[in-house]
Amino acid sequence: MTRSKLTVALLCAASVLATVQAASAQSSQTADNGNVEQVTVTGSRVISDITNSPTPLTVVSTEELAATTPSNIPDALNKLPVFLGSQSGRNINNASSNSVGNVLNLRNFGVQRTLVLLDGHRVAQSNANGTVDVDNLPQMLMQRVDVVTGGASAVYGSDAVTGVVNFVLNKNFDGVKYEAGAGTNNEGYGTQYKAGVAYGTDLFGGRGHFEASLHYFHQDQILMNDMPYAKNGQAWAQAGAGTASSPYTNVQFGRLTAQPFNGLISCTSCSANGQTFIANGVLGPFNPGTATSSAGLANGGKTCEDPPGLREGAGMKLYIAYLRDPCGNKICAVHRMAS
Repeated sequence: MTRSKLTVALLCAASVLATVQAASAQSSQTADNGNVEQVTVTGSRVISDITNSPTPLTVVSTEELAATTPSNIPDALNKLPVFLGSQSGRNINNASSNSVGNVLNLRNFGVQRTLVLLDGHRVAQSNANGTVDVDNLPQMLMQRVDVVTGGASAVYGSDAVTGVVNFVLNKNFDGVKYEAGAGTNNEGYGTQYKAGVAYGTDLFGGRGHFEASLHYFHQDQILMNDMPYAKNGQAWAQAGAGTASSPYTNVQFGRLTAQPFNGLISCTSCSANGQTFIANGVLGPFNPGTATSSAGLANGGKTCEDPPGLREGAGMKLYIAYLRDPCGNKICAVHRMAS
């Protein structure tokens, strides 16, 4: 019994001595090497190599995007086949929605099925239909764009059915950079120009960081009347359903009968029903023109008058200011005007 107690006491003493010696050796090594400036994590679950990603992942840097399309990041992304069908500033409509924004559409499944993230966080909706205009994001502070093209709805929900587009900022940008550019087409229409500046610096000896960017973009409108194919109101349109009984046909003076340039009065119990303004303050009969095989589309008629502002594409001015404070909070102010 006495021998067992003595054996246990000797083992405990040897264990304590080994621990003290190990701690002393570690303290001595730390003192010799000084402060540890870099820590390498070998067991992290963060994917640094896209070949190890469990889902299809495309990673492109801003330098690669600028090499193919120097105008802006959304234009470069729209050149990728997976973004076929995305909305750009060159789309047109009847002003019922934002037609001058850049809205990404993965696989052309619908813009509401593509989730846009900024540094892994959801971006607030910027359009009435719940989509995000990526022009509002600070492009001059971007480092890369990660595109997840599969298996994202299980993580992010139904708004990521077709995938996720994550814009990653350069959170260590230090210095000043600026850009300026201008261009137009061969006919001199749709002239556009841009200018921007970005600034970043460390604060409090590297314990904080501040970033800011300001970007301005302008694009002239293109009047349809200025186009050779639309002189004197020659607004070409396509009629028909593409079937044997209703083949596609080209309509030279195509007009929407429900949306004449001078307005159309519609009322149930008034004498002005079906009339339009033929002059300032003067009402007159509305001539819908010759009906086509497509409902609501006519050839000529009173709507064929050459309008003063028929547009092929609306002009656009975009002002963006973006800040990141020392605490990492993002502040973004956007002002957009369609001319």
